[in-house]
Amino acid sequence: MSAAPLLPTADLFIEPPARSGDDVEYVCRLAEPRGTTHRIWFRFPASCEPLLTRRADPFVLATLIYSLGRIGRLEIHGAVSQGLLANVADFQSAYAAFHRVAAAPVRLVAREVVSAATANRTDGGITAFSGGVDSCFSVFRHTSLSELEPKRPLRAALMMHGFDIPLAEPAMFARAATRARTLTESAGVRLFTGATNLRTLPGHWEDTFGTAVAAVLTFFQPAFVFGLVPSAQLWQQVHFDHGSNPLTDPLLSSGAFAIVHDGTSFGRIDKLRALAAWPEALRLMRVCWEGRHLDANCGRCEKCLRTMLMLRICGVDAPAAFPPLDLAALDRLVIRTRGGLDEFAYLISEARRRNITEPWVAAAEGAVRRSRRAAWLKARARRAAGWLPAAWRNRLQRVRHPAVATASAPPLAEASTQPAPVATEEMLSRP
Repeated sequence: MSAAPLLPTADLFIEPPARSGDDVEYVCRLAEPRGTTHRIWFRFPASCEPLLTRRADPFVLATLIYSLGRIGRLEIHGAVSQGLLANVADFQSAYAAFHRVAAAPVRLVAREVVSAATANRTDGGITAFSGGVDSCFSVFRHTSLSELEPKRPLRAALMMHGFDIPLAEPAMFARAATRARTLTESAGVRLFTGATNLRTLPGHWEDTFGTAVAAVLTFFQPAFVFGLVPSAQLWQQVHFDHGSNPLTDPLLSSGAFAIVHDGTSFGRIDKLRALAAWPEALRLMRVCWEGRHLDANCGRCEKCLRTMLMLRICGVDAPAAFPPLDLAALDRLVIRTRGGLDEFAYLISEARRRNITEPWVAAAEGAVRRSRRAAWLKARARRAAGWLPAAWRNRLQRVRHPAVATASAPPLAEASTQPAPVATEEMLSRP
C-alpha cells in the first residue's frame, strides 16, 4: 500500500491595511508552490478602521477549507490570537469527517501568537445579516422587539457585498443594504457593510460559506466579544456536512472572539411566526438568490415560494416583501437541492398536521415528486457517464457548462436545510 503523497508548504502573507478613498482594505496573499498566489481582500468603510483587527485571524479562517487537502503546512506571516489554532485543528478534523474528505489537517504555524485580551471593547456582539429569515430572526430574538429569552447583548450587524450579491452589481447591493439598514435600525442595531473577493478562491460556496461568515465577523473582534452565525437548521435535523452547523461553527472561535451558531432550537415556520410581529420584516425581508434582481424577492424561485407558503401557515397571506403568490410557478418548480427538498417536506408535513387543504398543498406535493424524479434521473445519468472515456466526459461537461459566469448563492448563513422530514439519499435516488 503506497503512502499518501506529502502536501507542499505554503505561505499566508498579511499586508498592512491601506486606505483607498472612503474605504480601508485588508489583504492577504496565499502563496503556493509553483508560483500560484491568491490575493484575497476585504474592504470596509474607513470609519470602521478603529473597530477592525490587524491580526491574521480572519485570513486564517477565510483560506482554511481551500487549504485542506491542498497544503500540508501553512506559514502564517502575522499575529494569531491565542486559542485559534487549536480550535481550527479540531475544526479541520470534524470537517474532513463530515464531508468525507480524505485529507490530513493543515499544520498551521504562526510567526506570533498573541494574548486573547482586547482592550476598550463592548461586552456585546455582532451578527451576520442578509435580510433573510434566519438573520432577521437573530436580530428580532436578541433585541427588545421580542419577548424571547434568554437574549445575547446584540449591538451590530454585518452585511457583505460579494457573498450573495456579485461584486459586479454595486447598485443592487446598495439597494439591498438600504433595505437591511431600515430593518436593523428599527431594532436598534447598527448595520456595517463591507465587500470581499473571497468567492474567487476555488471551492463550493455551500461548503465554505460558514468559514467565510466567521472570517468577516472576526474582523470586528476589537469592538465585540462574539459574532452570531444565524442557523438555517433545527437541532433534530442537523446536517453536519452543511457549510455552517452548530457543532463546527464554534470551533472557528479564538480566546479573543467567540463564534456562536444561533437559532438551532427554532424551525423556519417558528421563526416566521415570531417575525410576523415585526412589520419591517414583513415589508423588507429578502430571501431570494435566484431572481434577476437580488435586492428584492422574485416570488417564483424555490426559496421565495416556500417562504411565502410558510408565511401563509403563520396567517400572513400577503406579505409586502413578496409579489402575489403564483400557483403556476409552483406547478413548474423543480427543487434542485437537498436543503430545498427538506424545506418543502417540512412545509407539507406542517400543512398536513394543521389539516390545511388549500390548492397550494397539492401543488407543493407535486413539486416534491417532480423534483425527486429529476434527481433520480440525474443520478442515473451521472452513473452512466462514469462508463464513458474521460475525453467524452470532459466534452459533455463543456457542452453543459459553456463559459459559466460566477453565480450568486444563498444569502449568508441562510443557505439550505431545515427541519423534517429530511430528504434522505434514498429519497433522492428513487423516482
